[in-house]
Amino acid sequence: MINYQMRYAILLEKELYPKALATADSLICIASRNGHHIGLAGIYQDLSDYYKSEGKQQDADKYELLFHREKDIIVNQSNLRDIEKTKFLFEIDNLNQKAREQAHRERIKTYMMYGTAVVVVLLVCMLILVVRKYRQTQEKNRQLYLKNTDLLKAHEEEVRRWELAVADNVGKPKAKYEKNPMDENGKQDLMHRVFLVMEKSEDVFKPNFTLDRLAELVDANPTYVSYVINEKRQCNFNVLLNEYRIKEACRRMSDAEHYGHLSIEGIAASVGIKSRTNFSTNFKKYTGLTPSEYQRMARENSRKQD
Repeated sequence: MINYQMRYAILLEKELYPKALATADSLICIASRNGHHIGLAGIYQDLSDYYKSEGKQQDADKYELLFHREKDIIVNQSNLRDIEKTKFLFEIDNLNQKAREQAHRERIKTYMMYGTAVVVVLLVCMLILVVRKYRQTQEKNRQLYLKNTDLLKAHEEEVRRWELAVADNVGKPKAKYEKNPMDENGKQDLMHRVFLVMEKSEDVFKPNFTLDRLAELVDANPTYVSYVINEKRQCNFNVLLNEYRIKEACRRMSDAEHYGHLSIEGIAASVGIKSRTNFSTNFKKYTGLTPSEYQRMARENSRKQD
């Protein structure tokens, strides 16, 4: 078709119109078969102009009509291509949008995975710290429990020495506790007898146990008893009483055979302390442990020994 177009153009340039018309007919046939509407429109426009110049208006109108028909076809095809192009671009845009959304979802998924991993790591670290802290606390409590049990054993040895000291004084004249201060031997003897009462008498664990009752049990004046306690122990009667009650509570918590059925409140009541708060406060003060911690360790120790 290109050869015919070149020949057609040359013939028109040389104004060899008869040969150009014949070539135009061939071009029209070829262009029609190939659907080359732009080429057809150009040939029809040339033919319309030629016949107008020759005064053949009827032929000119014919080819002008054909020219406009091909022009409409070209415009329609162009619009169709624009529509298809628009549709194609719209589909591409949809695909791009979906791809962006998918990528966004993937990013969110990745961020969530990373975030979950970070949270898991933090939780594991916190758990490790909690476990470590718990173990440290347990070890500290165990050491305190062992320290208290050792102190109780040492105290028992001390009690035996007091018993021997009191026994040595049996039959000897009692110290005269009148207006003058007691001598050192008298104070020491009185303190030993106070300790033995605190250790041996069940009256100590009655809620209404008083300084007067203690003085009655050691056969001494309450004022002298209070004076000796303050001088030898640097504390008053109530502090000494609480100390002995807490020591006895520790013994009873360790004695599962006789006191294993008692609760914390039951142990407290058995040693003369009615208030759970007062008992917990004093227990922590003297042992460094809460009653429940001490009781749990005592039971664990008992199971190990079994």
